[in-house]
Amino acid sequence: MSDDFQECINANPALLKFTKPSLSWSEKLLLLAISHPSISVQTADLLENALKTSSKLSDLQICQILGNGGFLERVKTLPDEFIALAKANLKDKLAQESYDDLNELKVLCALIEREAIDFEEMRVILADLKLRNKSLSEEARMNILLVLQIMAEEKEIWDEVPKLALSIFTCSTSVLDREIHVLIEKLFSSSNLIYRLRPYIFGTSTNSESIDFSRILTADHSRVFLENLDRDRMQKTIKKFGMKDNKEVYDPAFMIFAICDLVRVDAQVDPKLLISSGTFSFCIMALTLECEKLRSVALESLFRIKDHLIIYRWSNFNLIASFFLFLEEILEPENPLKSSVAVYFSRAVHLMTKPDHEMYQTTMASVVHMGGFTDSVPDFIDYFWAQNNTKRKRLWIVNFMEEMLIQSTDVSSLYHYHALDFVLSALNTDDPRLYESILSLVERMIEIDPFVMKKKGVLSTIKARQKLKNEKLQIEERILNAVIS
Repeated sequence: MSDDFQECINANPALLKFTKPSLSWSEKLLLLAISHPSISVQTADLLENALKTSSKLSDLQICQILGNGGFLERVKTLPDEFIALAKANLKDKLAQESYDDLNELKVLCALIEREAIDFEEMRVILADLKLRNKSLSEEARMNILLVLQIMAEEKEIWDEVPKLALSIFTCSTSVLDREIHVLIEKLFSSSNLIYRLRPYIFGTSTNSESIDFSRILTADHSRVFLENLDRDRMQKTIKKFGMKDNKEVYDPAFMIFAICDLVRVDAQVDPKLLISSGTFSFCIMALTLECEKLRSVALESLFRIKDHLIIYRWSNFNLIASFFLFLEEILEPENPLKSSVAVYFSRAVHLMTKPDHEMYQTTMASVVHMGGFTDSVPDFIDYFWAQNNTKRKRLWIVNFMEEMLIQSTDVSSLYHYHALDFVLSALNTDDPRLYESILSLVERMIEIDPFVMKKKGVLSTIKARQKLKNEKLQIEERILNAVIS
């Protein structure tokens, strides 16, 4: 690359054009940065290597290099001609109906840092982008986050900034979503906008035509939030609670605050929807979190849910009263709730509206009559060695054991009454569903403490089953070949 900036521009005029190029705008800006005489040789080499085909980087990775290299500071030294042309072409492109490329958001960051565009113009451009109506890639969400972080420094924060932040937020525990959540928290702490964001619809759910956003400040908006939750994703969150760096689970750090506000006293809440959406169970599982602040909000949410449930006309009112009485007796607000206890209660909640479920009677009877919890797996003896409906009860308790394994300290509960040994001995079962459930439990155990499974000789048992299965397949194949021939 030439050390002379003007020579580089003359030799590469395409760098200043907004037509669809083979290079993204982040890469164009990298080229401009490399060519600038003020850049150090070491940084120039780093940036130039990033553009080589053999080490092609994503826009997200390039953005990280730009940030680490202090690129936005160097943008201030770029020629005025570049800034003016970039600004004009950007506005022209936004005016095109076919516009669908969000890479230019990096240029917006540069223009703001160069003070070539003010916040008012920035608002117009963001409004033109119509981000809330787009399905965005991770790179695009990163670009938007960079812009919103700059917008958040404005003295009087634009009302749309938090809403735009929610539109790129998927409420997962991924690294990018956690960064967006930091921005949302900052916006909430610096303004009183949180209540204006009800019903806290995030991501692509904001595109739903069934949502009347003109009524989001009314008391019945909790239904909108609950109905837009992904049920499968919520169930996965409950079963894998506390999982980090995962795009497929909900982040408690955001969800618990939204839920707490949505079940406040003056809100109209459908108790059955609270249960069927998994929201009630989610609040119970949140009591297992190490963060005392989040636990306290989860507890307040449960008390509010209790008030809504009490005034609802249940066919079995005593069951609700017994459930909360039992829960309150075993709670120690200063300590996280044991995983086994939390899973037990979350499962009981799930069955409350399903009186025809095969496990309803036994589970509800335990809620009413159980005196307390020990360190063992609740109801293990009664379920694993049940005389009636043995297969289904065994499946229930094995799946329960898998769900209660959230952290390494939970493993000790499996040793009481030799629960783990009894379950592993059933690996030789002929019941395919039970075998798969036990394998799922083993897989979860390996994630938490692989040494335990090696010590128990589980791998040898599985290998022996595989060998036997292969032998059976070979015999079946010989029989089929003999018949065909």
